[in-house]
Amino acid sequence: MRVAAADLEVRATAPVAAVDALRREGLHQQRGFHLFDWGGYLVFREVPSYVDGRLEPFLSSGVFERYLAIEQQGDLAALDAQGVRWVLTRPGLPISKALGVGDDWERLFSDQASELWRRRPAPTSRLEKTPR
Repeated sequence: MRVAAADLEVRATAPVAAVDALRREGLHQQRGFHLFDWGGYLVFREVPSYVDGRLEPFLSSGVFERYLAIEQQGDLAALDAQGVRWVLTRPGLPISKALGVGDDWERLFSDQASELWRRRPAPTSRLEKTPR
């Protein structure tokens, strides 16, 4: 009974299904961005985190300030500059709205509490061979 209650509590607070999708897509070892609240859960699921509950090192290094700018302002240029390949966020936040504009990002998963976005691969150019 306790295990079932703990599982329900985790599912109510953590993006379990979204992280399942992240792992299924093979993105979990690539550079990502996620909500601060979910960092500890990602570490538990063996997904490298952008930020987690150890706030002090993130504050002193400036990482948390960059995190806030990305989340609260939808700063996609900062994601690009850092090579971020996936974003795990809540629906309706500025970062979520910014990801939904344009063709650079695609939503892989969505439920009431979370969204998982993946950076679309850059189109490859084909060099045409000219006859000699």
